[in-house]
Amino acid sequence: MFEAPDSGAARRAVLHSPTLRTGFGTGIFLAGLLVAALLAANRFPALEPFALARNAVACTLVIIVALIPIMRFYNDPVCLFASSALAWAIFSLAYTIAGMHFVNLENRLGKSPFEVLILGVVIYGIASVVTWVTSMVFSALRTPIPVRRRVRHDIHRAP
Repeated sequence: MFEAPDSGAARRAVLHSPTLRTGFGTGIFLAGLLVAALLAANRFPALEPFALARNAVACTLVIIVALIPIMRFYNDPVCLFASSALAWAIFSLAYTIAGMHFVNLENRLGKSPFEVLILGVVIYGIASVVTWVTSMVFSALRTPIPVRRRVRHDIHRAP
């Protein structure tokens, strides 16, 4: 008569959520870029003459990958913030682990892992608010504002 709810269905729904998939994917990609940039900077002395170009390429790639949640969820600020906060949390975790291996990393970059986390979440929060406000402005511009006419009450009075 009564069926027990399928606990696997809820788990599958979470695993198939585009917000979580985008967040995990972007976070893993950002962490991979961090590891690749650190290895290129510290383990390949042949790249030292090209340090400025190497760092510029790494920074550009991080920015492009960080834009993935913004482009994917431009019309949904809640999913944008959730996905990007998850991605940045994974990146901050990778930064923390990298700081354990590369001892002077935090001193060299001048940011603790908590500061990196807060910086990314604040930037993504601002991006979420900007997308929300722009969607509200465009929505207001698409919808015509009806003109209200005043009804004069003194016309119907008897003299």
